[in-house]
Amino acid sequence: MRLRKKIYVPVILILLLAGGSWYYYHSTSQTIKPGESKTQSDSPDRYYKVKRGEMIIGIRQGGFVNSLRKHKLAFEPHIATKLLWVIDENEEVKAGDVLAKFESDALEETIENLKIEIDNLEKEISIGQEELKILESTHRSALRVAADKVTDADSAFRKYQRFERRKERDALELAVSNAQTSYNDALENYRSKKDEIQAQSASNAEAVAKAEEALNNLARKRDDAENTLKTAELNLRIFKRFTHPNKMTALTNAQEQSSLEQEKAKIKAASEFQQKSKSISNLRVRLRRQRERLKQHEEYVDQMQFISPVEGVVIYGDPDRRWGNPEIRLGMDVRRRQVLLTIPDMSKLIVEFDLPEQFRSQVKLNDRVVVRPESLTNVSVNGKLMEISQLPINQIHWDSNSPKIYKSKVSLNRHDPRMVSGMSVQLEVITEVLKNVLYVPVEAVYEDAGKFIVYKRSFGKPVRKEVKIGKANDSYVEIVEGLTEGDVVYLYRPFQKSQSDG
Repeated sequence: MRLRKKIYVPVILILLLAGGSWYYYHSTSQTIKPGESKTQSDSPDRYYKVKRGEMIIGIRQGGFVNSLRKHKLAFEPHIATKLLWVIDENEEVKAGDVLAKFESDALEETIENLKIEIDNLEKEISIGQEELKILESTHRSALRVAADKVTDADSAFRKYQRFERRKERDALELAVSNAQTSYNDALENYRSKKDEIQAQSASNAEAVAKAEEALNNLARKRDDAENTLKTAELNLRIFKRFTHPNKMTALTNAQEQSSLEQEKAKIKAASEFQQKSKSISNLRVRLRRQRERLKQHEEYVDQMQFISPVEGVVIYGDPDRRWGNPEIRLGMDVRRRQVLLTIPDMSKLIVEFDLPEQFRSQVKLNDRVVVRPESLTNVSVNGKLMEISQLPINQIHWDSNSPKIYKSKVSLNRHDPRMVSGMSVQLEVITEVLKNVLYVPVEAVYEDAGKFIVYKRSFGKPVRKEVKIGKANDSYVEIVEGLTEGDVVYLYRPFQKSQSDG
């Protein structure tokens, strides 16, 4: 009986060895195809045991930490100046500390010049007001003279029209009437004397001579009376045709001229008054502006140095400036509204990153984000996607062919004092969480002829295994079919095509 047991034991061992050899040959004949050869040794750290659990699907991008609120100190005065002194960068400061000082000699000189100009303007306005009073008095006098001339011209016109014209005309008509009477009398006397002489006897020569002499005297009187009548009639005609119309025209012209002169005086008075008033008004405007400038420049005096509004750490320039910041150095020219110093609020940090256009449809606001600083190992902070810009822009601003990106921001759920503004981080936007799934590292899955395969470890040897994959992230691939939990897969390809078949 004991002998039979001794015989059975070696037989069983031989059968087990034979079975193992057969299985080894069978497995290698299934996994190694013609033209394939072993290239790598089986190393324990090159395997992965298939797990079932939670798999995170997300998008990984690089970004940087920024403060949600920053106290940016910019030079506000609208003057040219230079930087005289500035605190060292990354220096911790308290509220009220002096951070920078600027050259103020030109400002003080400007203030002094403005005060002198204001004093001169005030004197010019005072003189102008006195000149305006004198001008008003002069204008009143000139307007009274012009009004008197108008009154005199009107009085002369009415006086002539109502009295003098009639008086002159009556006098001329009376002269004509008197001349006519005298002429008639002289003519009658002449005719009577002539008839009387003709009736007398011509025997007495001396009497005839005296009669003829008397007749000649009467003839001369008649002629004189006739001439006087003609002169009176002529004077009357001249008065009616020339003297009276010319006088009326002259008086009318005098009226119009006096009225015109009065209007000119009014216009001149108004114009000179307006010019002087405008001049004073302009002086007052200049005075008001210079006073405003003086007040503004006096306010600039307090702005010729930067005072820290809060406690924090000082950094140079504007961290949000797209194209970088100019070098901050002593003696530099300072532009208005140029941000020289920034004190970020470290209590409220965000992460900014560029979201590639191809991933825009995969994320949405409030998606969970995991942030890991590049300089701090084993540190991660959760957050959420708080902002995605409405429109994409070119990654390289001046290159229209560069990829499109969406400027995005992430809010952090907690404050880690080790994280500071400007720190580079890696972030993962979690778009989906797969529950209770099988997954393997991406380096364990290969594509061959349109199929996905893994190399499964079986009895210490690799076995080619076709699998069906699902979703993936940057590190792992979901296995839908082909593997079970606990399977071990190779993280490298144990067989490669021979060069002769390549």
